[in-house]
Amino acid sequence: MSLITAIGHLFRRDADRARFERLDRLLAELGCDLSQELEAIACANERIAACAAFAFEALENGENRERISARLDALAQAMERRRERLAFVMLQREFVNRTRTELARLRQHDDRAERARTERSKTLPGVGAYAVWRRLPHDTQA
Repeated sequence: MSLITAIGHLFRRDADRARFERLDRLLAELGCDLSQELEAIACANERIAACAAFAFEALENGENRERISARLDALAQAMERRRERLAFVMLQREFVNRTRTELARLRQHDDRAERARTERSKTLPGVGAYAVWRRLPHDTQA
């Protein structure tokens, strides 16, 4: 392996590591965003359920049936929208989690490949950047 090739491998490894780190940070941030949104949806669902309970109670107490019925319809529609949003956000969270798992798998593969490369360069004489550098002519009169 030439010195240029060895340096190229090191540069690519550093670029891979930096890319993996950026991707990991981004996925962690997205995971936090999605968790916050899931919590907000859960809170909204609790508020809607409480409003619906009060509306049913008002209906039982003889309040304006048309007004309460319209209110219950609006609450049911709001709950359905939240249910759809919840399902979509959960799909996104699953995607982020699968991607994080795949990223960890890629990192393990990269680490194993690097260890194998390092072991190979230790056992094979004259392989590696230092061995190549040693063979280059050097000006010793500096």
